[in-house]
Amino acid sequence: MKRKLILLAVIAALSTVSYSAIIETKAVEKNTEDIRKNFSTQYSKNKELEEGISKAKTDSFRMSKNLENVGNLRYTETTGKLDENKDKTEVNEKNIADNKTAIDNNSGRITNLDNKVNNLQGEMNKGFAMSAAMSTVDFQALEVGELGIGAGIGNYQNAQAVSLGLGLRATDNLSMNVKGAMSTGTKQETMIGAGATYKIRVFGS
Repeated sequence: MKRKLILLAVIAALSTVSYSAIIETKAVEKNTEDIRKNFSTQYSKNKELEEGISKAKTDSFRMSKNLENVGNLRYTETTGKLDENKDKTEVNEKNIADNKTAIDNNSGRITNLDNKVNNLQGEMNKGFAMSAAMSTVDFQALEVGELGIGAGIGNYQNAQAVSLGLGLRATDNLSMNVKGAMSTGTKQETMIGAGATYKIRVFGS
């Protein structure tokens, strides 16, 4: 009887241990399955994360290349425009220099022309003054055989002149004269003239 009780106790203990082992085994299997599922889920998430990182790197690389291309394009366009503007500036500067040279040349020519006009005006004034001085010397009053000596002065604007002349009445019908004039001032001009008059009676006694 005592052995049966011991045997039953041993069987009961073994049953309890087996049941506990079965329970623990199932728990381990469940934990293992959960771990496998979690690992699978985490692996999928890691895979998605890696794909996202790869895609982000690709997009970043493309964006970098696009920015580089845009920068190069803008640099090329800007450089081209700068070169074009530089060429235009150089052409404009050359045109300005040429125009300045032409203007300076024209200014010199105009100045020379003004000087020539002023000189011509001065010479004309001296000529008119000498003509006026010579016209004042008159030999019409000479008698036959008389020699006349005359002097005169003349003025025109800012020019003055003096004149001398000789006149001769050779006959009643023939008279001759010679006159000369000189302007005054720093640049002296001269003028000379000679003439003869012969009278012919056409009507009357």
